[in-house]
Amino acid sequence: MSMGGESGAIQRVLEIASSTRVLRERRLAALRASPDGVLLGRHFLNLRGVAEHCAAETGVGISNLLDQNGFERIVRHCASASRSLGRLLDSRPGLAGALSASLRDLYDAGVGPEQLTSEQREIRQVYEAMLATLARLQNDGIYERVGLFQLACRGAADWIRRLGIAGVEVHGATELVGSAGDLVEALAKEVPLRMFQADWANAYAEELRENWPWQFSPESVEIVETPALSRDGEIPDGVLQVSAPPSPREEIEAVARAILRLFETGTQPGQICVVARSLETHAAWIESVFAEFDIPYTSSLSEPFVRHPEARRWLDLAEALLGGLETAPTLRVLISTRLVATREDASRLPIVADFLARHAGVVRGMVDWRAGLDQAAQIAKAERVDFEPGDFEALGSTLEVIADSAASLVASKSFAECGIRLMNAMDALFDPPEDEETRQIDADVRGALAGMAGLDYADQAAESGNHITRDELLEALEQVLRSLKRSPREADCGGVRVLDALQARGVPCDHLMIVGLAHGNWPREHREDPFLPGAAREALRQKTGRPVPTAKRADAEERFLLGLMLSQARMSVRLSWASEDSSGRPVAPSSLLRSLPFVGPRTSVVEHAEAEGNSDDLLARGSGLVRGIARISTENSSQLLLDLTREFATELVPPVRAGLAQIAAVEQSDGEDLSYDGAMDPDAVRRPERFSPSHVEMLGRCPLSAFFSRSLRVHEVQSPPPDALEKRERGSFLHRALACLYQRLFDTGALAPGESPERALERARELLPEAIETGAEELRKRLRERHPRVWTSLKTRLMEAADDFCQRDLSTLLPDGLTELAVEQEIRFGFDTAAGRFDLRGTPDRVLTLNSGETRMGDYKSNSNVASYVRRPGMARGEVLQLPLYVLGTAQVKEKETVSGEALPVEPWPLRDRNNQRAKRASLSLSDVEECVPRVLDVLATLQRDALFPFRRGLQCEFCAYEVACRKNHSPSEQRVTGATAFRDYFALHGVQDE
Repeated sequence: MSMGGESGAIQRVLEIASSTRVLRERRLAALRASPDGVLLGRHFLNLRGVAEHCAAETGVGISNLLDQNGFERIVRHCASASRSLGRLLDSRPGLAGALSASLRDLYDAGVGPEQLTSEQREIRQVYEAMLATLARLQNDGIYERVGLFQLACRGAADWIRRLGIAGVEVHGATELVGSAGDLVEALAKEVPLRMFQADWANAYAEELRENWPWQFSPESVEIVETPALSRDGEIPDGVLQVSAPPSPREEIEAVARAILRLFETGTQPGQICVVARSLETHAAWIESVFAEFDIPYTSSLSEPFVRHPEARRWLDLAEALLGGLETAPTLRVLISTRLVATREDASRLPIVADFLARHAGVVRGMVDWRAGLDQAAQIAKAERVDFEPGDFEALGSTLEVIADSAASLVASKSFAECGIRLMNAMDALFDPPEDEETRQIDADVRGALAGMAGLDYADQAAESGNHITRDELLEALEQVLRSLKRSPREADCGGVRVLDALQARGVPCDHLMIVGLAHGNWPREHREDPFLPGAAREALRQKTGRPVPTAKRADAEERFLLGLMLSQARMSVRLSWASEDSSGRPVAPSSLLRSLPFVGPRTSVVEHAEAEGNSDDLLARGSGLVRGIARISTENSSQLLLDLTREFATELVPPVRAGLAQIAAVEQSDGEDLSYDGAMDPDAVRRPERFSPSHVEMLGRCPLSAFFSRSLRVHEVQSPPPDALEKRERGSFLHRALACLYQRLFDTGALAPGESPERALERARELLPEAIETGAEELRKRLRERHPRVWTSLKTRLMEAADDFCQRDLSTLLPDGLTELAVEQEIRFGFDTAAGRFDLRGTPDRVLTLNSGETRMGDYKSNSNVASYVRRPGMARGEVLQLPLYVLGTAQVKEKETVSGEALPVEPWPLRDRNNQRAKRASLSLSDVEECVPRVLDVLATLQRDALFPFRRGLQCEFCAYEVACRKNHSPSEQRVTGATAFRDYFALHGVQDE
């Protein structure tokens, strides 16, 4: 501490730091230098803290601070008065950010509008309007960052005198920009001020000092007295290591191993510094790898709030409410465990909502959701999906609450009101947070939403009378929520320092590790300003003498910054870059490595880079076990690995034991353990009381795919197209239309014995429009109401398909005529098999009895070539079972001995039948079915009873949705499955030769 005067009074010294990290370093240095660890007379602040104290000294009331979003909105309003700039921002809204950045640079540098040339007339007009708007805001006590520093300049002298500060020191800054420099200048006019400019005798820093725009002068200072690397001499052995690992993750893993080696030598974590030009590109790897290696660290890395599920929920809710209840964000809202539901079990709501959205074609809006809820029961029945009683009612009630909140939010007249109503919606829809972290996040988000009033202030000051649209409200909410950041590792816990280059500037360390030294990362690529190009900025800088940022100095600054990092290490330096990016694309090393700054001239270290990979030493916890598992070859090595796991990672013993057992089982080609190959626990498998014919056919084709689809109910996530019908949806529509048509024809006597096919066809054409409308009742209302032209086109084509079918079908039914007709009526039947009773149920498309006494079961098919549905070899192999089972069921229910089945082609594109395939009748007799199917049912019923689901190669694999989960490409599994005794009868079915 400093003593001054005869009285022994303590002199007060203000230390200003350029960053939080430098501020901590200065405090620690002062404490170490003070006797007895007592520190008096020193004030430590960063530049923003000094500005706030000096501004408070003026007595001016600051009611609110304008953030970047508010500043950009002001610039947008001011630019709208300019003809060309207004049109440009309307067509390219993203340029508003670039324009506001350009004007902020001028404003911060203290360059007035009058300094702009006549060629920059429009920019000048917008700049003048912006300054006038900011002045009106300041009259109301609303300031943004530059205005706050300008206000601070007015109070600097009074603050210095009131505190009795005798001197000021500035640490860690290479240069000062604009309003911050003006504030330091105001302090320098009152008391002696020293600015210690971090430097390593570089020409760039000398140029900065020569063109210094303020009265005080910076003093060049080196961060450490004896750097590990010599500026003029050779690189000492063992001091510099250069590596190029294959990927970003391996680069961070190599850094982690290097840190662990330093720990082994007694190095303290706080003496190690890991630096990147920007940590964003390495954020995911740093967090996961350092946690895996148990390395304590402190970091300047910030992460978006929305990465946390509780903060993301705010964004999802805003997008759902202001996005018109679009499907995706609405489902994300419903999936929350904190959702206030109308029933005790809220976990089913997202499942029910997802099912309804996909199968009812919900796109957005309560009109779509209500239309889907009206059809929910029919859709669930058609899809053969069982929901709990009240599921759809609970979903409807919750959606109505969400819709009420959406209506309230859309009606907001201001941004502040929008923020308040979003908070009200959150309170209405979600339970309060329970844990401390969630409560803190909730409080931070609410504070940010309350700050949306700044956007209203911007509109009022710009005298904008425009109505705020829903899109503007949503954009504002997204900007606020996405811009929120948090730094979970900011507290200095004594761990390894992981910093970006600007935060690390002026912070000494023993061991320095710089990552990401790749082209495009360091030096960073600088884009030309579209509004104030580099030449214009340089001219303004020369004309005014003010520190206008220019791209001309960017490369020199990047080189200087890297050299400064290298000059801060006392003992060792490690440089690295990944030779490939995360996508596997090759990456070039930084050009700065070919003439390394700070070190001797023409020093190139690229050729000395080692292609470092993941070595076996200092593996992360668990990594060694994983590698050991991959190398297991004998039972003894397995036991050894298990013993090591018990000793060093007790919690991993159960998964390692299970993994070893799985490896032993799946790698044996002739093993009888089929637990990994489709042999399930019969008590754990969900089996229906009655099987559908389509389920049985799927079992015959491939039992494993039937298990995924029918037992686990795992389906492809496919959303119906908004302006078309899916193949299955189109088929269901035609089924309903034909059922209605034929029932009306039968009821009106048009199909009676003796009637002519011509008259029946004429009558059918009269009834067809009504049948089509009846069939469309269960279709998505959105398709009919929002896309009327598309619906008209679809309806016309489907009417042509139905008309084409009636022409062919009625000629085969008349004049013999019908005595009985049943359309879309469920039948229940069953068979005694070798494995016990096998019960089925299904709904044939139609069952009719001709005047001759013949009974026909008909099944509509949407393709013209229907011969494959009635072929005997396919029945014998168990691949074609749906139609045969309906024939057996019809014969059983009707107690008939003469039943035939026919596949009826209803081709949606009748003009495509060039070979007249549809005219060829595809039928099968009861005797054919009885000869082939019972043996197949014995085999499939046995598989179901014993819960056996083997996979089988076949043509079905080409279209299988479960190929990613199938083990058919694992040779030992395929050998076990095809040779297993339990599966022998099933594979014997497929030994039947095709005719």
